[in-house]
Amino acid sequence: MKIGCYDVELLNLGSLLIDGGAMFGVIPKTIWEKNYPADEKNRISMTMKSLLLISDDRIILIDTGTGNKYPAKVIDSYHLDDSFELLKNELGRFKITPDDVTDVIFTHLHFDHSGGATYYDNGELKITFPNANYYVQKSQFEWAQNPSVRDRAGFYPQNFIPLVESEKLVLLDGDVDLFPDFSVYKVNGHTYGMQLAGIYDEHIKLLYVSDLIPLANHVQLPYITSFDLLPMITLEEKKLFLEECYKNNAFLFLQHDSNCDMLKIDKTEKGFVVKERLKWGDLDERVYQNS
Repeated sequence: MKIGCYDVELLNLGSLLIDGGAMFGVIPKTIWEKNYPADEKNRISMTMKSLLLISDDRIILIDTGTGNKYPAKVIDSYHLDDSFELLKNELGRFKITPDDVTDVIFTHLHFDHSGGATYYDNGELKITFPNANYYVQKSQFEWAQNPSVRDRAGFYPQNFIPLVESEKLVLLDGDVDLFPDFSVYKVNGHTYGMQLAGIYDEHIKLLYVSDLIPLANHVQLPYITSFDLLPMITLEEKKLFLEECYKNNAFLFLQHDSNCDMLKIDKTEKGFVVKERLKWGDLDERVYQNS
């Protein structure tokens, strides 16, 4: 899909199993399991997707999946794929090597978003994209180095400390028009300093919502994960960004939903609702007609 100066491509980086109750917070299982059935351990399957943006002078990757650097207990608990190999293979579909990537955007530093940034080579920890700058919000980086007991299991220093040591990590502070036709927007409800990514031109606007709206059902305001550090802030941030997406007829890109890749939303007397669930491959012809 062409948006602004970029050819935008979807990368599939595997899946993981997450406790369904944690993903849906106060929403009863009898409601959420209709769309997201749980296994015998109450885990639902969630995808890990990334977007690849290719322009004349940049190759930008948004998030990197889990990678493959975890103990067997973690791999078994989340039923992790080898996301690192999947990432390399997905880049190869577009004849892109890790050396070609110029920029990596971390929405945040939880392991399922940042794990592919580094890898082990014969016991030595190396940077996956040696020629790229890696962008993250300053407050997220500071939090990731000293998280709370409540959320420290989501951060692995080996995913990002090598980037600091090699001076590849670029710290942002708030909303930034980072590149042509590309901006990032800081939010704080899920974790301090998460950032959403906007890609846009006169025809189409796409918002990469990360874990602000991880699954389609989370468009409904009460649906907030138990992982969110500040759920009432998440609620206000959802109101703000859903209103903007509705006004601007924007698409929402979902990283974790196995049932769809993008959404269009509507606004009713009961609040925001999903108007249409879309797969990435369906969009090329209809985006410009419906936007």
